Amino acid sequence: MDSHLSDFCYNIVNPLYDTSKPGNSPNLTTKVSDLYNFCIEVSNLNNSYYVLATSSEVANTYSKPVVWIGIYIAVASVLCIIAMGADLLHGFRNKKMWFPSKYFTLNAASITVIAVSMKLPVDLSGSMPNYLDQATKMGSLAFMCTMMANLMPSLASMDNTTLLANVVGLAILVITIVVNIFIEISTCVIDHSSFHLSTSKYNILVNFKILAYIYVVMLLWLLMIMISSAITIPSSKQILEFKYQAAIKRTLQDQDNLTSSMVEKLRQYVRRHWVMAESGSPQFVMASNQLSSTTGFKGVENFDSDQVEAITSVKLVNSWSLPVVALTCIAISLPNISKNTVDILLKNIHESLAYTHLVEEIVNNTCEYENIRKATKAIWHEVEEKCVWLENTIGWLENTIGKGAFRGKKSVEVLECFAKKAEEIVISINKTTNEEVMVNNPKHLILANSMYRVARTILFNYGTDIEMISEKELFVLLSSMIVDILYACFTNLPRVIETKCRESSIEKRESSVKVAAKLFGRTKEILKRLEVLELPSMHPDKMGFIDEWHLHLKQSVA
Repeated sequence: MDSHLSDFCYNIVNPLYDTSKPGNSPNLTTKVSDLYNFCIEVSNLNNSYYVLATSSEVANTYSKPVVWIGIYIAVASVLCIIAMGADLLHGFRNKKMWFPSKYFTLNAASITVIAVSMKLPVDLSGSMPNYLDQATKMGSLAFMCTMMANLMPSLASMDNTTLLANVVGLAILVITIVVNIFIEISTCVIDHSSFHLSTSKYNILVNFKILAYIYVVMLLWLLMIMISSAITIPSSKQILEFKYQAAIKRTLQDQDNLTSSMVEKLRQYVRRHWVMAESGSPQFVMASNQLSSTTGFKGVENFDSDQVEAITSVKLVNSWSLPVVALTCIAISLPNISKNTVDILLKNIHESLAYTHLVEEIVNNTCEYENIRKATKAIWHEVEEKCVWLENTIGWLENTIGKGAFRGKKSVEVLECFAKKAEEIVISINKTTNEEVMVNNPKHLILANSMYRVARTILFNYGTDIEMISEKELFVLLSSMIVDILYACFTNLPRVIETKCRESSIEKRESSVKVAAKLFGRTKEILKRLEVLELPSMHPDKMGFIDEWHLHLKQSVA
């Protein structure tokens, strides 16, 4: 309302009011007084309007974040729904009669997201003036009950310490929600208001206060179930572990009585462990076609030689994948080899290295071998993904060796180039690196040393005959050496499969046996081919190391 209106009223009426005398006409005095009182009311109305307008403006300013808070809550709720839906699909896909918690699990992150989605029940400062507000708050409580039910199976996949921390965290959140709901009920924020749910046949009257009590009871009931489960899970795991170990003993006894082939024995071994791991899951109560021939493991014998001078101050061990990567780098760098042939080799080595690295993780599991495995993975990524050997250069050889650098060169010249450049890199690292770093084996040193020894060994073994070997013949020779090394490595696959079946951690056992089953299925043809080969008479513990194979084969020849 305009303030000028009240000022105008006073300007006209005040002079009349001041000049009115007691002796004047009573009617005139009364009318002037009425006009004066009217002006006072106009002024009061103007002030009230100003206060109301100011309050409305302030309220609008403070309500602006509400929209973003709502979006924040909606995003958190959607994340929870997606995770629960993924678990549901995972259960159907794996034909589970229960829904394992693979994606929606109880941990610090999920508790944080759940707390955000429960902003409405937890917030005591928000007003609930109409039916929609109260219905939204009741819907959040129903959503919380649903999430708690879906989180139950994930309790069994935790160790005892993690289980205690996560259950306590969720219990604090649930108790906070329950206390807040009781406060809102006692202060009549959640009142006896009711709303109708009408259908074609029924007309249902829902009372918000009664509904809130029902949800509170459900939350407390689910919380008690969760706490009770958390208390009994450790002892249940011990019972399952005892039964599992007893079943393993029976399986091993039956295994000894089998007279079938190694592949059939392994099939039965995996099948029985899979059944035991599946039924004993805590959440329930979880290269062949590309290798065509082998030469009796000559590649393992001839990939390295004691006649090659050591150029490192610390002796570096070999892993299965290291000489494979080194030999592959030389093979794909040879001139006059078709791109299709190189692509086939790269594809086959890529598939084979997946099994090779798995063998190394299980059998060569010390820190020293882990450093080598990481180095070969990094170098192979450069070779395969970046294609730097084929298109331009390879990182560890700086800008010297590219495929174009070997055009017109003979096989012996290619090998000499690799050997010399690798030797330069090793010597350079020796000069600039202390012994502690040498022991940790930087990746450039690891591959350069392997490349140097592989190239020098081939040159030494073939002597002057190397001059007569063409690029294609050298490619075949290198490919044969790679196949021999891979086959020797794959003799450890049964041990890897059995180790995966005997996973000691009960939380990881089901998934570990599943990996073993898949690995057996993919390598079954390789294992069949290995059965017809005559393996060296080595101690089983030594067969996991390529250096032990190399030493044994050298001594056998001598």
